[in-house]
Amino acid sequence: MKKSFGQFLSAQWTSAKLPEPVDLQDQTVVITGANSGLGFASALDFARMNPGKLILACRNLERGREALTSTWI
Repeated sequence: MKKSFGQFLSAQWTSAKLPEPVDLQDQTVVITGANSGLGFASALDFARMNPGKLILACRNLERGREALTSTWI
């Protein structure tokens, strides 16, 4: 469905709904780019869903460790 210009503009200022939390107890979650931006925000959301394993994939080990210590430890 094509949106009008007004609908497009309106959608730019509305916030997206967060996914409903689910129990991921027996699941493994891999997040790429987890040290900043959307990857970091996604990692925080998935961490609240109690995953069995949460793997934070980052290009820079040092920045990945900084992200880890700033939120979980």
